[in-house]
Amino acid sequence: MEGSNGPEPELPEHAFTVMRCSACGDTFPAEGTVSSCRTCGSAEIATAVEPLL
Repeated sequence: MEGSNGPEPELPEHAFTVMRCSACGDTFPAEGTVSSCRTCGSAEIATAVEPLL
C-alpha cells in the first residue's frame, strides 16, 4: 500500500542490515536465513544495522 504512514519503524535512508559474529567480529550481508558465521563458522551471530559510508 503506497503512501501509508503506519507505525512501522523505518531504517535510516543510508543504512543496511548485516549479520555480526560475536565470536570473531566479522560482518556480512544478511541474506536469507543465515545460521552461522561465514568466516569462522560460529553460530553466535546477530543482526545489526550498519550505516553506509
